[in-house]
Amino acid sequence: MKVKLLKKLRRIFILKERNGRYKAFENRECLGGIYNQTEWVDKKTAIEKRRNWILEEARKYETDKNVL
Repeated sequence: MKVKLLKKLRRIFILKERNGRYKAFENRECLGGIYNQTEWVDKKTAIEKRRNWILEEARKYETDKNVL
């Protein structure tokens, strides 16, 4: 995965912390102004969810290699 793309996606999907609990959410607006977000969970679960969102978004940028 390209470094610039990874940096861009990490800025879109961020973690917030409150009282030792973490929430992963998407830092861009979707339809109706609603964000994709998780409930307040432990850090490990929030990081896994954020990682899955980043990988799903990165798959949209895949291109085929030129085969000659």
